[in-house]
Amino acid sequence: MQTETASSNEEIYQVRNLEITDKNKGFMELLQQLTVCDPVSDKVFQKRFEEFKAYGNDHIICVIEDASKSKIVATGSVFIEKKFVRSCGKAGHIEDGVVDSSAKGMQLGKKVIGFLTDHARSMGCFKVGAAVCISTHLVDYHMLLNRSYVMELSNNIATTFVSSMKNASDWVTFAYDAPFARAVVFGVPIGGHLFVEGLQLVVILFLLSQKSCKPPKRPLTDKEIDDLCDEWVPSLLSRLLRQRWKRNL
Repeated sequence: MQTETASSNEEIYQVRNLEITDKNKGFMELLQQLTVCDPVSDKVFQKRFEEFKAYGNDHIICVIEDASKSKIVATGSVFIEKKFVRSCGKAGHIEDGVVDSSAKGMQLGKKVIGFLTDHARSMGCFKVGAAVCISTHLVDYHMLLNRSYVMELSNNIATTFVSSMKNASDWVTFAYDAPFARAVVFGVPIGGHLFVEGLQLVVILFLLSQKSCKPPKRPLTDKEIDDLCDEWVPSLLSRLLRQRWKRNL
């Protein structure tokens, strides 16, 4: 029974690119569940549709239509950014993802993300990020997007950490194997790490042997107290008090 239901959903909910007629199928109303999206005329919608179409495969908008109701129930977009990094590579940015509240729990968000990710990969993107504004009731869709992004971010952090540790290890190895880190004491060759550790021990012992400088603890003499009192000038709290003080002098 579940297999038949899943097969039926696959036939009803198909992912495809946005079409000009989707405006009359609730596309703009669906975006209103995501963020502020005021109604526009057919002429304005067609103009913006043609602008998106001019980008070709670098910026596509996909939708899922409930064929039984002729209603758009899910949408998302992906923008292909051209970069100088990674040998002038490309990066995909998934945005404006929303699933209709009536279609929640049908895994439509997953289908949208899969469609957009596959498109970005086919365009040669070295990464696909989900920088998306999601409506609050689409928690499962939001978590799906963020999980993909966090996994990629975690992989990048792990790669950077491993590379940093390798570089640090190479520098330590170089320091230990360098000629200046080797010595012969009484005819016994001393390796680099023993030389460095011995030098650290000498420095620590030297620092411990130094006496700390502390000012002498003694009370002030009467002359020093008088001198401080003569040098002290009371600071007035305001300009008005200062003027009154001068007037009374």
